[in-house]
Amino acid sequence: LTFACLLIGFPLLLYSIIFSMLAIIPDLWLTVGQSDIVTAIGCVGIGTILLVPVYQGSTASVASTDAITALSAPSSIIRIAALRQISRDRKGITVDASWQALENSPSIVERYWLARSLAYARGPQALAMLERLADDPAPIVACQAFWALGERKNRAVVPQILNRINTDTHWYTQMYAYRALRTLRWVQPRSKLLSY
Repeated sequence: LTFACLLIGFPLLLYSIIFSMLAIIPDLWLTVGQSDIVTAIGCVGIGTILLVPVYQGSTASVASTDAITALSAPSSIIRIAALRQISRDRKGITVDASWQALENSPSIVERYWLARSLAYARGPQALAMLERLADDPAPIVACQAFWALGERKNRAVVPQILNRINTDTHWYTQMYAYRALRTLRWVQPRSKLLSY
């Protein structure tokens, strides 16, 4: 309900306020009907102008062939677009990501997409990077690291994931770790406690 009020109610309130303020000017020269039409057109124009930056956003697109080289771009927006493309194409980027020190990026979004793209990278360096990302202070990054660990189908990480479930205090991260275990076909052992 709150989201619906923000999505519908706030624009209507803003429209009413702007309409009331703009209606004063045409009322001086035009009839009431004509004034309302001019004011409504003015409000739609102002709304369109205000929406343009929202839909333009701050996204970038990177060609599939240039994604690896785009990781060294100075703009984080381009690096994020490259990581998203690499993740979609399921390319291995361990050396490139390590060389660019992407796991230490101040951008949470960049670390998020790095974790997702490492699901398809092979080698011990990618695994070590994912383990460090699983300890990321941002839970959403840690969750994607656990998802990637599951997607790699390497059952050797099961004890480490179990240890993190037992020591992590964030339930959302624990849930992703548990899902990674299930993806790795881990079966929870039967409890040693007596059941009644």
